[in-house]
Amino acid sequence: MDEVKEALKQKEIVFGSNSVLRKLKQGKLKKIIVAKNCKKEIVESLEHFSSLAKIEIVKLDVNNEQLAVVCKKPFNISVIGY
Repeated sequence: MDEVKEALKQKEIVFGSNSVLRKLKQGKLKKIIVAKNCKKEIVESLEHFSSLAKIEIVKLDVNNEQLAVVCKKPFNISVIGY
């Protein structure tokens, strides 16, 4: 959860798998945080592109609802990038 708190302090934070993948392909991310119940296809896609860009992926032991509560958002969050 420290990674999430660190990410929230960043100005350029991206929520959502599509947005994170887009920024990842553009090379504008430093780290990716994934909830434990994120869809397998999304995780595989993130792992593929992050290995090409040499960007770290952090897999949390919390689900997307708990991640949304920590981020103080009214919607579920499966992927965060910054």
